[in-house]
Amino acid sequence: LLAATAPAPPAAEEGVRRALTQAILDDGSERAKLLDEIARSGSKAAHDVLTAWTRDGVFLYEEPGGAKLPLLLEDQQDGEGKSRAIRIDNGRFLAGPDGHDLRFAGGDLNPVDTDMKLRQSIQRVLDTLALADPDPESRRSAASKLGNSGKLQYLPVLEDRLAREPNAEVRRALNEGIALLQLHNTNAATQIDAISRLAKANDIGALDVLKALAASTQAGP
Repeated sequence: LLAATAPAPPAAEEGVRRALTQAILDDGSERAKLLDEIARSGSKAAHDVLTAWTRDGVFLYEEPGGAKLPLLLEDQQDGEGKSRAIRIDNGRFLAGPDGHDLRFAGGDLNPVDTDMKLRQSIQRVLDTLALADPDPESRRSAASKLGNSGKLQYLPVLEDRLAREPNAEVRRALNEGIALLQLHNTNAATQIDAISRLAKANDIGALDVLKALAASTQAGP
């Protein structure tokens, strides 16, 4: 989080921080669109903020004019158990009128509320952020993880990333991940097509899945 406190974050990061701030403050239908936008960013700042949000670590500070400002608290505490606050909108420390950094204890601020549905939405964003990571190996690993999750909700996520992925190895992982998820589709034609593509891929992990599927089928009624 401290690494995100540079005087002027890049333009792309500024956009992510604006979207994060709006998503935290908005409790309506716009939040879902903002979270989808954030999920495509691959931003480390987004990962840190969203992780903190799921742990009741995002707080609201009411400015003198009444506006609410989302904050994170720095891990390091002073002798009074207080920490500097990091503004989510720009990554800088929150300062008072005198220019000095303001400090708070956790109980001084109200955490931003979450419910189960919102936490699930945030977790989906966290799961998909790595698909846009600058490191191809991180993207490949994320594609494999989501493909093996068995959750059809990630199918459009992988398909969307595939349409924009330039790296051949990552594209292969995405294609295999999509096929693995399609095995859980109730449409027989889709399942058969997925099995065919996984067999052609000749990937050890995919072949293990096919063997397990075949064993399960043979053991069935």
